[in-house]
Amino acid sequence: MTFEDIKNNNTKTKCIVLACGPSLSEVDDNKIRELSEEYLIATIKQAYVPLSNYSDFQFFNCNNLIVYPRHKAKFICCSPTSLETGKRGLWKNQEIDLFFHMTNTHKRLKHFANTEDWFVRENMGKHLGPGIMVEIVLPFFYNLGVTEIITAGWDYLSKDGAPLRHFYPENIRGKFTNPAANFYNGEILESIQNSERINSFFKKSGVALKCLKSEKCFLHESIERVTL
Repeated sequence: MTFEDIKNNNTKTKCIVLACGPSLSEVDDNKIRELSEEYLIATIKQAYVPLSNYSDFQFFNCNNLIVYPRHKAKFICCSPTSLETGKRGLWKNQEIDLFFHMTNTHKRLKHFANTEDWFVRENMGKHLGPGIMVEIVLPFFYNLGVTEIITAGWDYLSKDGAPLRHFYPENIRGKFTNPAANFYNGEILESIQNSERINSFFKKSGVALKCLKSEKCFLHESIERVTL
């Protein structure tokens, strides 16, 4: 399977992306089921667990891994670890439909003078975002040609150094394969600035980026807040 295969067979122009931040706990499963008639549904990592019946695309990388059982979703992996190496130690028998190898982890979005260069098909999944949403999820749907993206669980933190939070209890993270490290110094501010930059680029490109209205979401204020 290739990205072009997916694009050629896609008929929907809107998507909902469900990530692992704490605001995901405010999302009604029944509402996702209803919206799945009109929207592509994407899940990230453990967000797949409660929402696998509706997920069209499941994204993961080399951190916070569990085994994701097959339902209808296409499994998309993006990682600095090569597919061959990862299958020996990280993903093992995990099904992967489409793999993106992150070959340059020294160049991040902030190092790109032109945001459009980040989103071109040739760069998709090759650079450190930071964060899977910036590295592969948003570029994937931009290149798929969607015109509306709503996110829930893409939250970040109120400030650098604030306690890490997900929609699931933090004490279970140690049971995952290769638990993710805490954010590096300055990552939160950089990530929020990235969300502003992406939103500005999307507006110019005809893509409406929106996020769940929640007190737990700290994306840049320029991103429209919506309820589901």
